[in-house]
Amino acid sequence: MEEFPYWVAWDVNDYGQIIGIAQNADLSLVLPVLWNPLPHGRGWKLIQLPVFPDIP
Repeated sequence: MEEFPYWVAWDVNDYGQIIGIAQNADLSLVLPVLWNPLPHGRGWKLIQLPVFPDIP
């Protein structure tokens, strides 16, 4: 997701997952994302969440 230079983390749940958004350079596209912690503290797996068609 190199085309998304801006990231915002909103909250963390009890499983250590982080919910947030990714934005492109001109802020015309915003995607919901979820960071899942990898086992043994080895980093994160980023997942793009679905976007509902009715949301502009």
